[in-house]
Amino acid sequence: MQNNVNIALAMEKRIIINYDFANYEKLVEKYKLLFTKYLEFKIDLKKYDDRILNSDLDFGIMPDSNKSTYQRRSFLNLNYIYIRSNFYIEKLDLEDIKFLNNVNVNNFSLSQDIINFIERTYKDVINDNYRHGKYVDNTNTCYGAFIPDNIVDSKLLAICIQYGKNNKQYSDKEYLKNSKLKNVFLKNLAMELKIDFKENLNMDIAVLIRNFVGEN
Repeated sequence: MQNNVNIALAMEKRIIINYDFANYEKLVEKYKLLFTKYLEFKIDLKKYDDRILNSDLDFGIMPDSNKSTYQRRSFLNLNYIYIRSNFYIEKLDLEDIKFLNNVNVNNFSLSQDIINFIERTYKDVINDNYRHGKYVDNTNTCYGAFIPDNIVDSKLLAICIQYGKNNKQYSDKEYLKNSKLKNVFLKNLAMELKIDFKENLNMDIAVLIRNFVGEN
């Protein structure tokens, strides 16, 4: 179960019944799938993922056993890039909850109705701003250990780039050089991602960069 869920509101809207979270989690996954398909329609994220894979910097792929829950359950099906944000579907109004319930994820196309639904609701749904029993403005979310690189504005969509161990063996000197080149490469790619999201979706994002010992 994700953090900072407004359980009282979810129960009021009958998304959570008798503290059984199964329906809530099912709707979260459904919303995440629709949101992912919407992103794929707007932005070629595979292009960025392939650039990491095909670089000469030896970005290993995280084995499934070491992937975080968010990476394992990502609908993007990419090697490195996944969505780290949570989705607070209790913020949807009753009509939008009904719409979400009625979407058949086993047989759907990205219709204009679904596009309108996502564009109308996602900013509120991804905003992790429920604190101590109330919604607040101008707050931050920490994704993982409490260090500056993991703390982002709660309004932003959090995208994670996570890579695994090197495939080659390096001397200490070569390892340090490779690590520095990786950092520069990924920071530049993250900036391109931010520009792409802003230009194509008018969406501000945070990009978290993590290696094989990174936080989930």
